[in-house]
This record gives sequence, structure tokens and C-alpha cells, in this order.
Amino acid sequence: MDFYKETYRRGFVTLKSDTIKYQKIFFNEFPSNFKELKKLYGWTEQTTYGRTLTYVPPYYFTRFFEIACVSHKALTKKIIDVSVNAVWDADAIALFQRAATQYAITYNKEFVNELQNRSKADAISVWAFYCDYESSYYRKEAYNKLVKATAPNNKKMVELITAGYKKASARRKNH
Repeated sequence: MDFYKETYRRGFVTLKSDTIKYQKIFFNEFPSNFKELKKLYGWTEQTTYGRTLTYVPPYYFTRFFEIACVSHKALTKKIIDVSVNAVWDADAIALFQRAATQYAITYNKEFVNELQNRSKADAISVWAFYCDYESSYYRKEAYNKLVKATAPNNKKMVELITAGYKKASARRKNH
């Protein structure tokens, strides 16, 4: 796991002539789906302890979303790939979730265009993840922000956001 921390450090902290090289490595080695993300950053119920990189600093994911050495399309695709069937289960996952939600709002048109290439079930699962908060207040707040950003670009996608919100609410009903 030191590999991930060292790659991050050399790509974003030391800022030397090899910075771009390490940012690309960081991007390429970053998990490509939720199962991989959870393996590194998630929570394990068996030991009730975080996995190896669960306790990453808050800026760790922020830098991933700001990476400029890869195309915007590649970054958007990877964010969606990781978000499909994702659920909040640890603080590090929540950091990714919040940053992904903000990315979907900020780059909404591009994000929605990429998400339209996925199945309806995948799209709903992405929106459910972005609305997956224990607190109904924060869940609704995320939903409202996503709808506000998406409605001008794609009214049909708002229906999928609503379905995702309902799915997240049903998941959290007993919390």
C-alpha cells in the first residue's frame, strides 16, 4: 500500500520534473470499479476496522478529481465506473462520494452524456450512491443539487436521479 501513498506523494506533493508521470500512474492505478475501491479504502465488517487506505487525508481524493494529465472524458468515465453499484461504508468512501457528486454537478453536461452510455440500472445505481447519506436531510440536499444541475441539460436523466434517490432512501430507511 506504500506504492499508492508514494505515487500520490510524487504526483501531487513533491512537484518535481516527474510529477506528471506519477499523476498518470496514480490515475491508472486508481481503482476502476467499486469493488476495487472498497478493497483499498472501504470498511470490513469482519474486523470492524478500516482497510489499508481507509484513513486517507481529505485532499487525497480531491486531487484525483482535479487531475489534469488525463483527458476529461477518461476521468469522467473512471468516476462513473467506480460509482456504479457503490455504497457508502467508510469515511474514505464518503470522501470519494462527495467529490464525485460535486464533479457530476460541476461538469454535469459531460457527466450526463457519459452516463447515458450506461444501462438504466447502472445510471440509477450511480445516482443512488450520490444520494447515499444516513441523514435524510443530506440525502435530500444532494438530490436537489443534482436535479438542479441536471434538469436544464437532460430532463429524462432527472427521472433516473429520482429513482436513485428513492433507492438510497429505501436503503437508509432503517437507519
